[in-house]
Amino acid sequence: MKIEKFSFNDLYDRFENAYGSQGWWPLYDIKKEKSVYEGRLPRRSVDRFEIAVGAVLTQSVAWTNVEKALSSLKNRCMLHPEAILSAPHDDVASLIKPVGYFNQKTIKLKELAAWFLDRGVKTSSLKKLSTDDFRQELLAVKGVGPETADSILLYAYDVKSFVVDAYTNRILSRIGLIGENVKYEAVRQLFHDKFKGEKEEYRQYHAFFVVHGKEYCRKRPLCESCFLQNRCMFAQSLGRL
Repeated sequence: MKIEKFSFNDLYDRFENAYGSQGWWPLYDIKKEKSVYEGRLPRRSVDRFEIAVGAVLTQSVAWTNVEKALSSLKNRCMLHPEAILSAPHDDVASLIKPVGYFNQKTIKLKELAAWFLDRGVKTSSLKKLSTDDFRQELLAVKGVGPETADSILLYAYDVKSFVVDAYTNRILSRIGLIGENVKYEAVRQLFHDKFKGEKEEYRQYHAFFVVHGKEYCRKRPLCESCFLQNRCMFAQSLGRL
């Protein structure tokens, strides 16, 4: 049975109807002892830095582990670029142990802190850069790859740059909008070309992929209860339509 493919905007509408506003990116609240999703852009430099730190720490690790590291850093008043940069390597590493690869990530955080103090605080000068130039500047920072750079751009600096993650690739390949093993830049460019949405929709879309990947489109998917199954090539291939 041939099924009709989603457009990128059709898929967004389905997600929005199912999940509503997601309010990403979270900031850690010491009093509540958890990440809080307020759905607002960062108002302060320290919030932008926290988002950037979170984007680095979440590489290859679950957000629950990142929360533990952010909690330790905040409680020690270390979630500031000056503090990260001046602190001994071992002190920072001990606070971020829950995220794994903590020695490597400490080096990354120090490089990020140095960039932030030199460039990241000056939002007026960064706003003069094109998206590509801003992105290339971030990619030049040790430890900042494409997904991390796009997370910092979109969530910390309100720059229109789509974030592609493992959930994005899994869902898009299963419903037939991309092939398997498509490179990051190709998927990102496809979004920029095909999806009609602004920065807020980019943030919501990224969050939708994460929540859908956790709820339904897992490594072992729950196709029978998924609201996308009637137009999903993967579900069809399993005989679940």
